[in-house]
Parts: sequence; C-alpha cells; structure tokens
Amino acid sequence: MPLSDRTIRPVWLGRRPLSEEEKSEEIVQIAVCQNAVLGALVQLASLVRHADDIFCDLAEECQKVFEKTESIGYRLENVDRIVKQLDSTEVKIRK
Repeated sequence: MPLSDRTIRPVWLGRRPLSEEEKSEEIVQIAVCQNAVLGALVQLASLVRHADDIFCDLAEECQKVFEKTESIGYRLENVDRIVKQLDSTEVKIRK
C-alpha cells in the first residue's frame, strides 16, 4: 500500500471558547451548536481542498500517460511505415 501524502484527522468541532455574551444560559446551547456546525464546515472545506489536490494530481498523471501513449503511437506508426516500405527483392544476399 502506498504511503499517504495527505492525512485528514478529525478535530474537536465545538472547542472554541465562548464569548462573554454567549455565556448566558439561554444562548449557551445555541452557541455550542453553532460552533460545532462551523467546525464541521471548516473540516469539510479542508476535505474539499485535499480532494481538489488529489484530483489535480490525478489529472496531471493522466495527462502524462496520454502524452506518453501518443508518443509511443507515433513511433509505432513510423516503424509500421518503414516496415511496409521494405522490399526483400531489392536486398542482395552476399555469398
């Protein structure tokens, strides 16, 4: 299995300290929920950036494979053309 270039580790989603106005009893639960949702969105954004990097790397590798395949195809066409031009009756065999 290949070594990973990128690792994503979960973090505590709601671990941001509450401000003074968020510490009132009515707002604490809402503030904690909002912190958790915000943390989840930040993690999802990080995951999307990693996925974008992975797919960009994959696209680059596919482009390299395509270019190499094209090069090999041109070389094979050249060899095929040369082989078709060969004529065994023109070559003199030494004694």
